[in-house]
Amino acid sequence: MKYSFFLFIAFLSFQISTFGQPKKVQPLHQLMQANADSTLVLEFTSSWFHFPSYYLLSKKDNIISCYTYELAEKPGAFGPTPAKISEAMFQLQMKILSEPMDINNFFRSYLGKLEERKQFWNQVAALQPWQLKDDAMEGDRCPAAPHTHAERDAPVVYDGGGIQLYLITKAEIKMLDFDAPQFYEENCPGRPGRIAINKIATLFKGHFLPEKTKR
Repeated sequence: MKYSFFLFIAFLSFQISTFGQPKKVQPLHQLMQANADSTLVLEFTSSWFHFPSYYLLSKKDNIISCYTYELAEKPGAFGPTPAKISEAMFQLQMKILSEPMDINNFFRSYLGKLEERKQFWNQVAALQPWQLKDDAMEGDRCPAAPHTHAERDAPVVYDGGGIQLYLITKAEIKMLDFDAPQFYEENCPGRPGRIAINKIATLFKGHFLPEKTKR
């Protein structure tokens, strides 16, 4: 019961803190731009309420680093804890919804073997993410002539999940946005950007979320 109440409060906080606010460059993006040569920041988005999770792959000279920006534990799940302490801990967790993305208690270095990080970087780099075109450039959903029978019958999903990818270099910070790329690639295949982002997402899941990848 307490956990459900906490999540309800979180939902209200999320709506208040994010309504009308577009995705924008965050302090953490700028920090990576200043202190690394190249960085990729990937987020799996959803039209449903969710706590943000970001996965970072970065390179500076010959140093390859991985980071996460997310809650370290299930929100509101603190075990047997006095109410006031639970509330204080929960309020601290909720800051992930309202505070700018930066170096704070949500940001962590993702440990792993050096060879695994090198392989991860090489596999992602081979897909040429810096040349990717997203839905804004290649088009969203399935292609069909507007106001036609084909358009009305084209497959569409409103809660299929998306992917946002920030590409950060010394020269620029660029954000790419893909709506349900796996669904649309399955139903109307062929767009190079979707094909590449699905492969990149698979690599990120395999590195950062190995247990989920096995399911």
